[in-house]
Amino acid sequence: MSDAHIHDLVDHFFRHQSAKLAAVLTRVFGLQNLELVEDVVQSALVEALEVWKIRGVPENPAAWMYRVARNKALDVIRRQQVADRFGPEWVLWRETTSGPAQIDRLFLANEIADSQLRMIFACCHPQLPEESQISLALKTLCGFSTA
Repeated sequence: MSDAHIHDLVDHFFRHQSAKLAAVLTRVFGLQNLELVEDVVQSALVEALEVWKIRGVPENPAAWMYRVARNKALDVIRRQQVADRFGPEWVLWRETTSGPAQIDRLFLANEIADSQLRMIFACCHPQLPEESQISLALKTLCGFSTA
């Protein structure tokens, strides 16, 4: 299929189907996420232009668009939930270690040892019952099952 045909198909989908897709996704993710829904619908359209050139147009383009947009929205919401759960410290860490060089540094022998030492201290926190400390340390640090 030619690039022009794919471009026309995505353009047609944008004009005639994107509002329906946004309505369905807004029903799923809530009106409070309308901006997110609009962003993922447009992102799915851009992805369609790229992917369909390589893999061809799927049998059901509308279903493909819905699935891609839904998955993109879920990814954004999950990232937000993780950021909310782990707090600003995690977001700061993620921003400062986003490059490959910074992430590779975390896997140096001394960094691994430091991380393991931190984990030992966490597993042996005095507020945990002794049985929990032992089982957590054996499971987390030694790879044993909880049984």
